[in-house]
Amino acid sequence: MKQFTRMISLVVLAALLAACGGGGGGGGLSMTDAAKQFLEATFKQDKDKALAVVCAAYKTAAEATFSAGAAAAGAAEVDLAGVTFTVAKESGDTGEVAVSGKIKITVAGQSQEMDLAQMGTMTNLPMKNESGWKVCPTAP
Repeated sequence: MKQFTRMISLVVLAALLAACGGGGGGGGLSMTDAAKQFLEATFKQDKDKALAVVCAAYKTAAEATFSAGAAAAGAAEVDLAGVTFTVAKESGDTGEVAVSGKIKITVAGQSQEMDLAQMGTMTNLPMKNESGWKVCPTAP
């Protein structure tokens, strides 16, 4: 169980750190769609899809984080079906998406459902509109 908890922490850490990067497409997604695509792609280790919906401010750091976190996060299967994404704040070209609900994480055949609020992470994702909404922790 200790290894399972450590793996969950690594997966969450990888997702948060990968938020500090970006560039590329996004196709003019809404705030909530961009946030959802980012988290899904991060947990699936789809670097290109995740980087397509993060702001340009930290592209290099995000790419490095993806490389470093790939092995740890790749060992976990994450189900985001119980997670909701809602616009918490929007002002001009910046905003925040509130992420709430339950995430199901499976590692080595063991599954655990966790409430994101209890994990103390990923409750709000900062966003910036760069020809489509992007996850951007540096948004003012």
